[in-house]
Amino acid sequence: MSSLGARGAKAYNGSAPSNYVAGLGRGATGFTTRSDIGPARATGEETNLSESNFDKFSGYSESLAQGLPYDDDDEVADTVWSEVDAKMDERRRTRREDKLKQSLDKFRAVRPKLQHQFGDLKRELQLVSREEWETLPEP
Repeated sequence: MSSLGARGAKAYNGSAPSNYVAGLGRGATGFTTRSDIGPARATGEETNLSESNFDKFSGYSESLAQGLPYDDDDEVADTVWSEVDAKMDERRRTRREDKLKQSLDKFRAVRPKLQHQFGDLKRELQLVSREEWETLPEP
């Protein structure tokens, strides 16, 4: 505190000016709390947003924008996002198909199909004569 001197120590002990906003010099403009603007939902509506009301596939059973109108801007946004989804799916399709083919080839290397396992034996059956075939015992 000795580096501040007598004048500096007195300046920091006083109160802030009446129009002072903390952090204004570095770009902060203050903050707003919920008590300043009110609740997010109307008090008459009670929606159950608990874990028990959430389904991983379809989300919440109630619409989160239930009271809001669906206007032209919403329709345009839905169209744009569905086009984006389709484009991204198309981009990933070839990668997904290649990955599926690799995993299937890997699986077939470990567990080949039955018809492939006995393919050589089937080809050898063409060489069996009719007499040999008729002498085979019945199961």
